[in-house]
Amino acid sequence: MEVVTFQGESYPFFQTLGNAAQFAIPYAKHFCKGKGWDIGFGKEEWKFPGARSIDQVMNDGYRSHHNLIYFLFHLLGTAVSGPFNKYQIKNKLKEVTLRRRENRIN
Repeated sequence: MEVVTFQGESYPFFQTLGNAAQFAIPYAKHFCKGKGWDIGFGKEEWKFPGARSIDQVMNDGYRSHHNLIYFLFHLLGTAVSGPFNKYQIKNKLKEVTLRRRENRIN
């Protein structure tokens, strides 16, 4: 097998060709079930199939921002619907914060 050396370690040459998703996605499909997120996928064809996407390369201005907001609220354990403006986001974050404080006190 042809190899390359990087920082004193040997790696298979094919890893230098890009598109590691062709190897990672079939493996990941064994673990990733249901709805999920792919953050930092780089190219649309490298995104995990069916995942919601967040990446700087998404130059559409709306979708990346919109999905990031959904992702953040998903992490907070709350549902949201869009489109959003900064006041709606601020109010929703206040609501989630207050709910979490109440849960800690009780």
